[in-house]
Amino acid sequence: MVQRLLGVLAIMFAAAVAFSASAGSPVAAASPAAARHGILLLVCTGRTLTIRSYQATPGARPATVASFSLPGGNVGNNNLQCEQDVPSPLLLQQFNSTFTMMAVDIGLANNEGHVGVLTSTGKLRDFTPASKASGGFNGPKVIPDEHSALFQPGTSNLYFVGGPGSAPHYYKLNATAAKPVRQPVADTRQKDDHAFNNTDPDWFLFSPNGKQMTTFIERTETKPGYADNYGFNENETPFLFSPSGQFAAADGGSPGNTCLIVRPAATLYDETTCVEGSNDLWINAWVSDTTLLATGPQDDGALDAAVVRLVSVPADPEQATDRAIVPQVGRENSDPVPDPSGTKFAFLSRDPNSGVEQLWIGSLSGGTPQKVADLPYLVRGVDGRLMAWK
Repeated sequence: MVQRLLGVLAIMFAAAVAFSASAGSPVAAASPAAARHGILLLVCTGRTLTIRSYQATPGARPATVASFSLPGGNVGNNNLQCEQDVPSPLLLQQFNSTFTMMAVDIGLANNEGHVGVLTSTGKLRDFTPASKASGGFNGPKVIPDEHSALFQPGTSNLYFVGGPGSAPHYYKLNATAAKPVRQPVADTRQKDDHAFNNTDPDWFLFSPNGKQMTTFIERTETKPGYADNYGFNENETPFLFSPSGQFAAADGGSPGNTCLIVRPAATLYDETTCVEGSNDLWINAWVSDTTLLATGPQDDGALDAAVVRLVSVPADPEQATDRAIVPQVGRENSDPVPDPSGTKFAFLSRDPNSGVEQLWIGSLSGGTPQKVADLPYLVRGVDGRLMAWK
């Protein structure tokens, strides 16, 4: 009798837990290591940034990977504003591989610019030495101007820009060290770029393998025939490296009339031309050295909707072609990211009737996509971006 009663109580307890998990708790419990694998969504709520992961199954509930609450003052990261049109790889490189640290720029009241990291436990580490006098006790102060911190993929190395605008430098340091030692990094930009506009790089981006980087420098003029902004176009979107670093692609043209530019990485800053027929195409992530994901208008040219498009890159990258790989049903789709196998992709799609943002997955070979989950918490004032599928 007692055993029977215990069995009934066990069943009732399991049912209660299941009901609580499905109806009362929107976030699933998961170990930190397990949570880091899946479809990663960055959610921005005020000064709090939360990374959530979803498994690629219908009805999946999110697991919280990490949450970062920015302290008061001028501490933040311009690349992590969810509403900005920065590509997914740039979002991902603002965090270390275990998502325990976020790169931050720190602006002080005395106009010093520092770099550091914010940990998921709320600890802020400032790696920039304070200003000091040069040329003796009464000499002028050297004011630090460091910014654009990000992590090199696959490492704990924090890279950043420092030095005056007329002589910018790249530095790196191990963000996990008790006393990090900064090291100068060779500037690999082409000499012609320096001659054209010798100004301070605003920020930069690594290739997925962490071996190459491209920089963004604001300009007040445009050199005809060149990719604007050192690998960025007038819309300030970056050249994204393919997985091996062989090719790089960017959105070219001008605001409101973007096009696709694909270049061999070795000639990244040479004269560029738009891929024919690629108007209004926005790239988001490479799948392989021969394919990348983008969003663009429907085949009928309607600009009030956006579909996920797969770009195929041949040996001559300027002959790239693209095609829609989701049904064209008048929905606003965004942020396509490939899965680790390179056969599927995840993307966000807004329901045109309810206005609710949704998470979907599809096949790179085409076909009907499958809904994973509604994202009702992405409401006014709360934005979300897909960062990766790991």
